[in-house]
Amino acid sequence: MDGTGAGLLVFALVALLMAAGVPVAFAFLGANLVGAVLIMGGLPGLLQLVDNSTALITTFTLVAVPMFVLMGALLFHSGLAMRVFDALDALFGRIPARLSYLTVAGVRRGVGVEE
Repeated sequence: MDGTGAGLLVFALVALLMAAGVPVAFAFLGANLVGAVLIMGGLPGLLQLVDNSTALITTFTLVAVPMFVLMGALLFHSGLAMRVFDALDALFGRIPARLSYLTVAGVRRGVGVEE
């Protein structure tokens, strides 16, 4: 199968799996498995998929992303985020376009940046 046909098949498989209600991560995983078998051929394609996956999850480049999401969830569910924004809203009063100032000041306070 040529590259265009395999690409269209993998794209159609992802669309079909997501339309069937399969979670997005598993739909992409299934499409990657089928694509590796079709394009690289059998076991070597699957071994390459495993090697690439292992190399991607053992690097710590993107470790800040889940930590940032966790911090946001903690601030939201503890109510601290709303208290910070309410306090800053009272502090800024009736300044025009104060939402932009609130966002910048709230983020600066949330990550501990002091002047």
